[in-house]
Amino acid sequence: MQGRDSAGAKKKKLEEVIAEAKESAGHMEVLEATSAAARFAAKSLPKTEAQKAFAAVLALPKISSVRKIDKLVEETKVCAFHGDGPTNAEVVGAAALLAEDGGAGTGGTG
Repeated sequence: MQGRDSAGAKKKKLEEVIAEAKESAGHMEVLEATSAAARFAAKSLPKTEAQKAFAAVLALPKISSVRKIDKLVEETKVCAFHGDGPTNAEVVGAAALLAEDGGAGTGGTG
C-alpha cells in the first residue's frame, strides 16, 4: 500500500508543478513539467493513466512535431510493456504520419 500512496503523492506533486508552470511560466516549462508527469506515469501508474498523461503532452500548444514524435515513441514503450499491440500500432502510425508530413498531421491516442 505504501508504494501506491507514494505514487499518488508523487503524481499530486507533479500536477502541482504543472499548474504552477501554467500559471507563472512559459510554454517550455509547461512542456517539461507535463513531460515529467508522463514519464512518471509510464513508470509508476496503470497504462490508461500513462496514456492520458502522454495525450496531455501532445495536446499542449506550441509543441513541435519533433517533440510530438519523441513523446509518441515514449508512449509506444508503455504499449509494448503492457502487450497492447493494437494501440502500439496506432501510436507508431501517428508518429510515422508526423514524420512523413512534417508535422501537419495529428498524433497520439486519446
